[in-house]
Amino acid sequence: MQVCIKHGSCELPIKNFKAIMKMLLHLMESQNNDVLIASLHTLGRIVRSTEMKACWSNFLELILLKIIDCYKISKEVSREIDIIVLKIAGVLPLDISVNILNPVIATGEFPANLCALKILTELTQKQGTDLTDNHLDCIMPNVARLADDSQSMVRKAAVFCIVKLYIVMGEEKVKPKFSLLNASKIR
Repeated sequence: MQVCIKHGSCELPIKNFKAIMKMLLHLMESQNNDVLIASLHTLGRIVRSTEMKACWSNFLELILLKIIDCYKISKEVSREIDIIVLKIAGVLPLDISVNILNPVIATGEFPANLCALKILTELTQKQGTDLTDNHLDCIMPNVARLADDSQSMVRKAAVFCIVKLYIVMGEEKVKPKFSLLNASKIR
């Protein structure tokens, strides 16, 4: 399937997209890491396909939440998800993705909040110039709160996300939001 999408015609996968999506979502519940990772890579290939964007864009919330949910399964799976996120961040619709990720960042448990932070950081890296002040107003309080999370990995990811926002959006937009951080995080 990945080879067909990458090198061949997407006509058949597009025609059978709902069945393929249902199968992939089912496979992503597998207890076998190899099966899960293969299905994640196939899903990543689908998302990167411009020909298939009309198909998968209607399932974006389901796709992102399923990826986030799989992050807890094992270190091997979470490493693969990190790689996939690097590849798909440039093609995800920014506004909708931020609206999906923000509640997970705000209320998600570890490691869901960690995965959402990493996706947001990659979105900022790849598409940050399109982030607006409204996006920043929406996400910054939740990201700042996670900079004090009990999990060190979450704290680190939150700080990386804030730094990426600062680099991409500029000091004049992000620095006023530093009031949301405790003094030790501002350094």
